[in-house]
Amino acid sequence: MKINDLENIITKHSSSSMRKNALCVLKSSSIKLTGKAFKEFYSIYGRVDDNDVYVKINTSKSIIEKVSCTCSLHRSYNGNKIFMCSHIIACLYKFINYNKKVAKKKVDNKKRLEKNSKPQQIKSQTITTQKESKPATDNRYIKIKRIKNNDNIFYECRKFPYKNKEIIKDTEIKEYVLSLGDRIIKFTYDYIEVSCKAKNKNLDLYFTVKEDDESLIVTTHKKLPLSLSSDNDIFFYNNDIFVPSSKQLKYYLPLYDELKAKNVIKRHLTIEDFESITDLLFKVSKNVDIREEVREFVFNLSTIELNLYDENGEIYCDAYVKYFSKKYNLLDMHDRKYESILIKLESHNFPVNGNRLKFTGNDDDLFNILTKQDSAINSIGNVNLSSSLRKMILGNDDISLNIDNDDDRLFMTYDIKGLSREEILQAYESYKNGNRYFKTSSHFLDLEDDAFISLFNIIDICKENDRLEIDEDKELYVFSASKNINKVRGIDNLNHVKEILSCDYAVPDNLNATLKEYQEDGFKFLKRLYKLGFGGILADEMGLGKTIQTITFLLSEESRRFLIVSPSSLIYNWKSEIEKFAPSLKVGIIYGVRRIDVLNSYEEYDVLLTTYTTLKADLEAYKDKFFDVCIIDEAQNIKNYKSQAAEAVKSVNSNVNFALTGTPIENNITELWSIFDFVNSGYLGTIEEFKNKYSYNIELLKSMTEPFILRRTKSEVNIGLKEKKEKIKLIPMTRNQRILYNSYVKSIKNELRMSKNSISILTYLTKLREICLDPALIDDEYDGGSGKINELLKIVNMNKNKMLIFSQFTAALDNIEEELKKLDIKCFRIDGKTPSKTRIKRVNEFNSFQGEAIFLVSLKAGGTGLNLTSASTVIHFDPWWNPASEDQATDRAHRIGQKSQVNVIKLIAKSTIEEKIVLLQNEKKSLINDILSSELSDANRINKLSNEEILKLLF
Repeated sequence: MKINDLENIITKHSSSSMRKNALCVLKSSSIKLTGKAFKEFYSIYGRVDDNDVYVKINTSKSIIEKVSCTCSLHRSYNGNKIFMCSHIIACLYKFINYNKKVAKKKVDNKKRLEKNSKPQQIKSQTITTQKESKPATDNRYIKIKRIKNNDNIFYECRKFPYKNKEIIKDTEIKEYVLSLGDRIIKFTYDYIEVSCKAKNKNLDLYFTVKEDDESLIVTTHKKLPLSLSSDNDIFFYNNDIFVPSSKQLKYYLPLYDELKAKNVIKRHLTIEDFESITDLLFKVSKNVDIREEVREFVFNLSTIELNLYDENGEIYCDAYVKYFSKKYNLLDMHDRKYESILIKLESHNFPVNGNRLKFTGNDDDLFNILTKQDSAINSIGNVNLSSSLRKMILGNDDISLNIDNDDDRLFMTYDIKGLSREEILQAYESYKNGNRYFKTSSHFLDLEDDAFISLFNIIDICKENDRLEIDEDKELYVFSASKNINKVRGIDNLNHVKEILSCDYAVPDNLNATLKEYQEDGFKFLKRLYKLGFGGILADEMGLGKTIQTITFLLSEESRRFLIVSPSSLIYNWKSEIEKFAPSLKVGIIYGVRRIDVLNSYEEYDVLLTTYTTLKADLEAYKDKFFDVCIIDEAQNIKNYKSQAAEAVKSVNSNVNFALTGTPIENNITELWSIFDFVNSGYLGTIEEFKNKYSYNIELLKSMTEPFILRRTKSEVNIGLKEKKEKIKLIPMTRNQRILYNSYVKSIKNELRMSKNSISILTYLTKLREICLDPALIDDEYDGGSGKINELLKIVNMNKNKMLIFSQFTAALDNIEEELKKLDIKCFRIDGKTPSKTRIKRVNEFNSFQGEAIFLVSLKAGGTGLNLTSASTVIHFDPWWNPASEDQATDRAHRIGQKSQVNVIKLIAKSTIEEKIVLLQNEKKSLINDILSSELSDANRINKLSNEEILKLLF
């Protein structure tokens, strides 16, 4: 093993501060070393002051296998790794130095031998030392005997030839002893004679601080120093006589008296008492052993303070340990726990540099620290930045924005303090590239700060000629965004926006409903946008009452003419709700055989209702019709901007457009563009401009659309609904059902691996799903039973309340309905064949029916637009690809008006494709939540599954 290897091992297993302490020990302490070599090992035994050190080196592997030290720091370490205290390192340093000297001496000898041309005979020599002859008279020894007579102490002193004696008072013994110089004293006390010397130095005392019975206990050596004088200024201790300094005596004597009287010093286990007693102990001696339990107590109450500052272009850190009113330099705290903090700081770019720490990280690291985003450093302690470092981060107060009116056109100028125009444009480009910050020679811009986001977004949307011009359709955004900037001059030029946004519009008196607070906010949102001439999206979660909020807006503008476009399943629901809550509004329905007659007399009505399908068919008849407001319900119907439905609603002649949807985005952000192109045409540019600008800048898109979208969830508003309880029940198949399922799985696995056609894959998977429900759906002659239907009938028999049962398979609903009729249970039903007028009638009948009843609902036909709050149990007979669709269906019962707790039960066939679908839902849930997905079709969902995911459904 080479010496260099040993030096590297020391560096690996110790911190820089511990190595620094070891060098001090090496210089100031007495170190004795012995070593013993074995076949593959070398053992080092060391003595450093009163501490015993042991090191075991595996010379064949060049590793240290074991270290130990009797000091308190090493005893307190209970980890598995090699831990080196300063005593161990000091011993190893001495060992290394010794071996280097030996090696150098060998080299020197070799050079001398090589220098002589002729070999010389080296004679064997014996080195002897001559004993010093003893003088005829010996005055080296002085005999001092301590005599105690009652309470009096005096000393009998004899010089050679020891016949004559001199009696010294105890108060004079100090002066007498000091006059003896280095002469040996044979001191006798309590019939014991000891050879010693007088030392004009402090007592080398040792103290231990430990916890006992929730108290701080201080102990010292079993044998206290023996005071030789009533003045307590001279002591016999460790077989020598000491004359301590007045400074040590000042702090030690109070402790000495207490230890003499009680053998221990006892204090309360509080940080104040700990500070007080340890402060005193360390003034008396550096040898204070604070036991692990006390250190743990103190460590838990201490805090780390990291003060960062710059000096000559470098960044430094002064690190302190704070105990309430006091603080100590972390580098002076020689404790394992604080050593670990230093190691952490070193790993986070703050190694020890002299008596402080120096920052060695890069710009990313520095930016994270300056913006308090470095969780690692902040988790270590409280980080305090100097004023010069704080000024490195430019903030809100460094931005100035000016809005000027020039001939009724609004223009904007801006500035960032300390940055040139070129640097500002570079920062803007950096923001557009998605960077977190921009750095100049002396400053950072936090590009995630709301003020800079707002400034750069405003720059982005304004037309730039010689100046930045604010278009009328961007005024609302500029007004909203400028709220994030402190220094804005000329904001009065947007006063018309401010006045409308701050106007508190009253709910019409003739509304036959009492709105909740959040619903009033929704009404005012629509009203304010309308007054500003903008469209918007009311995107509240299902069940929060988008319809009543919209009707309130209609009523507040009673003299206006409105067109509402909805799915055909909801058109009569709209008619019913308007007649119920706003009977003063005259409603016309452009639907059915008389629809053209109603359309041609559209001026006779306040509100006209039509469907997406009907509008597409009648588009030519709308060309000469004008509406104040066009509102589309379930606006996700125009998510495809190329669809006929999207083109149809965008061709309607209207001043302002609104969209209602619980899911403004289902698959991708172009769906939001399609809806926005309807409500505020041109605001987000063309579809190509939109893709280029926002596809990789979602934050900008969110910021741009925020003033025009209002979305609340049930968890955000207090609507008095109890939280729904959801339960998944895994249902075993019947024996025959399982046999049939397994045979189908076996036969289609290979076909599925070979097929790339999503439609054929969907067909295979649909077959398996039907078997999970009831094999009779695919085999008319099957009579082996269905585990799901058996379990469903058990739940129905136990429930005895109103219940909703959803399924995507109308044939499954047929079989369930047949079984329920056998039990004489009242059934209601809505599926794709149910006419719009009949839907409303059946919903009303179900809600008013007294007693046990079940509503069978096809998920696609009845998942939206129904209010079935009289039911308190919802059963999903089969899982849907998208959990948002299930939630939408559940919300037919879990919505405003529900008085009971809604229990949702999902029936899942055990160990089948259904169980895998649920797992897949969970894997994709974050994506679905991110894009607010709702009704993904089966084929659409399959197209989004990877081959691996599809195969997982079968295994």
